[in-house]
Amino acid sequence: MGKASTAKRLRREALIRGGVAEIEVVCPGMLEILSVGKGDIKLSIDPTKPKDVEGARTMIEEMLAKGYGIFVEGPTGRLSRVKKFNPKRLEYVISEVVAQPETKPAGKRTRERGIPVAGSKAKAIGRTAGG
Repeated sequence: MGKASTAKRLRREALIRGGVAEIEVVCPGMLEILSVGKGDIKLSIDPTKPKDVEGARTMIEEMLAKGYGIFVEGPTGRLSRVKKFNPKRLEYVISEVVAQPETKPAGKRTRERGIPVAGSKAKAIGRTAGG
């Protein structure tokens, strides 16, 4: 057992002794794939199942390489296009516009932000979808 897991276990035990409940909820990610050739597919990605995680990594990387557009729902509820995928962290990478102070010249500045696959909703659209 590593230091982090031991520390987490000790903290949890102290909270329980103190009468505080700690609940950890791991939500699966949902990826809906809209495809003309194969039909629509719904893929549930459970981060606690290594087989699901490995299959999701492979599928997401292949879809981006083949030109699929993947759109993920961000914390504001808006859909953002996935620019990249970080397979080590299992995160979709999006670009978001950063607000500029009044003193800076006009123009849009963006930054990359990771959205975990676990607990997120995403839609993938093939290049031929929609006719």
